Amino acid sequence: MSLTPEDQQLIERSSNFTISLLSREQAWGDATASHQVHKTVLLPLLGMAEECWAYGLVKGSQVWRSAADILTPERGKFRVNVSGDPVTGRELFWNASGGKRGTIVMVAPLARFNPEAIFSACRGAWIFENYRSGHTPAAVKLAQSRLESQRHIVFCLPRNNGIEWIEVFAPKPQVFDLYSLALKTARVNEA
Repeated sequence: MSLTPEDQQLIERSSNFTISLLSREQAWGDATASHQVHKTVLLPLLGMAEECWAYGLVKGSQVWRSAADILTPERGKFRVNVSGDPVTGRELFWNASGGKRGTIVMVAPLARFNPEAIFSACRGAWIFENYRSGHTPAAVKLAQSRLESQRHIVFCLPRNNGIEWIEVFAPKPQVFDLYSLALKTARVNEA
């Protein structure tokens, strides 16, 4: 699938795109619910991750308490321990929306990323013109800094939309191929 000139330009500028994980109704429903994407997308991404961070999370809040056992404070953010199963029983932390959590950033080696497995579980793909609006500024800065090595792919769960969608940051030129694959896979899922 070829990219439109507008898509090409937006990706060139931001080196990212977005994949949809849940419908708005699912994402904004019961914040403690377990969803299939926890198993098909989130756990595989966390299994690949070399590092995971939570930005904008308020220590002592209900969302923080739901995952306190996997969070370590570090310089104004929290390191998320991704060993074992960091999702089950902590769904509120991963699902929280409405600015209750902040951005979660997962950094994985590009060589370990299996795009077909992840994208086959997504509902669609698109590009935000103002992708920064869904994330804390420090989270976007970390994501972009990890791309400099050309060896990492970064996934950001937004601060306001919980697990409804996830932002994918990848180095160029791979980001263009990954976006095309996400579009193709989403169309397969819609058929």
